[in-house]
Amino acid sequence: FLIFAARHLDVSPTRMQEMAAMAESPVDVGSYCSMFSGQDILEKLRDGATREEVALGCIHSIADRVVEIGHFRGTIRVTGGVA
Repeated sequence: FLIFAARHLDVSPTRMQEMAAMAESPVDVGSYCSMFSGQDILEKLRDGATREEVALGCIHSIADRVVEIGHFRGTIRVTGGVA
């Protein structure tokens, strides 16, 4: 998901966090599917959202998905590529 999002934002996936940190607020990136997220991201950019706001929206989207999965005890760790 983040790799596809990074392509649409023309940034390295590992730099998305830096970009997101510059956003004032996230935009809603509603799709968890890589196929549909591209359309959603391009639409947000056309509507005037900044790349930083979209990057933050993507990160929030992942965090929201983790919360939806269920209840957790202890620390949650994210690993892999852009974690």
